[in-house]
Amino acid sequence: MQIEDFRVERVGVPKAEECKNIAIFSWIKNTGNVKVRPRIHIDILDQSENVTLKSFDQSDTEVLPTTTQLISSSISSELSQYKCMPVGIYKVKYKAYLGNELKFQDTYLLEIVPRGTLTVKGELISLSAK
Repeated sequence: MQIEDFRVERVGVPKAEECKNIAIFSWIKNTGNVKVRPRIHIDILDQSENVTLKSFDQSDTEVLPTTTQLISSSISSELSQYKCMPVGIYKVKYKAYLGNELKFQDTYLLEIVPRGTLTVKGELISLSAK
């Protein structure tokens, strides 16, 4: 008998820099005995949760039976009304489906920080000492 099922073990929504892609990480455990292909749907909303700024779907990763797979979703920060998503706090509505059946949903905070805040690369312009 084939059992097709999974559960979301964990979801990570790290800070993102302005004008950089937004990464959302999902750890999916296959609790069945056949491969599953979860469909992940992500909505990014303003803080009031009234306006959906971005929507994203991903269903290209297969998870083998009895394994936990990290699924990384990379979402462009571009918006139609802005060049990129402005600095601020946003809500992320995360949903995971098996076919049309909703298996998991939760809401997370996403913080967009100024460009250069998280990046450790740079260019030394000058150095002075006595």
